[in-house]
Amino acid sequence: MDVTRLAMEDFELYVLLACRFAGFMVSAPFFGGEAAPKRVKVLLALGLAVMLAPFTPSAHLQGVGGLGERGLEWLVATGASELALGLLCGFASGFLFTAVQLAGTYAGQQIGFAIANVIDPISNVSVSILAQLFFVISLLVFIGTDGHLLLFAAMVRTLSLVPLSTVIFREETAALVVFGEENYVSQMFALSVSLAAPVMVILLLTTIVLGFLAKVAPEANVFVIGFTLRILGGIFVILILIPFMAQIVADRIPDVAGALLDVAATMAP
Repeated sequence: MDVTRLAMEDFELYVLLACRFAGFMVSAPFFGGEAAPKRVKVLLALGLAVMLAPFTPSAHLQGVGGLGERGLEWLVATGASELALGLLCGFASGFLFTAVQLAGTYAGQQIGFAIANVIDPISNVSVSILAQLFFVISLLVFIGTDGHLLLFAAMVRTLSLVPLSTVIFREETAALVVFGEENYVSQMFALSVSLAAPVMVILLLTTIVLGFLAKVAPEANVFVIGFTLRILGGIFVILILIPFMAQIVADRIPDVAGALLDVAATMAP
């Protein structure tokens, strides 16, 4: 096989594949953010394009060769649509991790850790210590259960679900992600509240007990006692909660790949 001739004839195929996977690399969990160097993302997207090109259905791209009659404008516009599909798929696959991070933020605010923030190396923004702890645990579970391979496999499946250069943007995509009755954003907030609920309930009960203590023993310094009790009680509940949270994340990892495919399906021709 003449590799040089194949590369010239399938130039469009390589470019569009690279655009789709580059968009995914930018917004997907583990691959996206500032933690992974930009050069690594680019090289990984190009490598995947080279590896998948011989196996990608491309009947709609054949018979032209190179840029062909369609020109550079068509390639740029189509590449942008492929990039957007990859971005949306990566965005949809990150809702689970955002929910876990939000749960850590809620728990940290209730315990009193809202002041103590750290820089998240992935999003490069200031987040709560507990939010970062929850996120790291969920990411370790994700990698340990081969979730990153599952996402790659789902992205490869999008090539048959939404062939290259056939992306169509519809209202169903926005409805599925944001505006629909069972959209991913509402599910994300519901999951985050359910994960943080044990900590919030225990701390609410602690506050009620401290209120009774303030009535029974007005001379006691309830503020100092309450601050210590909330920290100790919150940390104790979190230590118990972490194994259950890890199991919940592991059970929902297949749903992450499913969300990716559902978003891609709304853009299928």
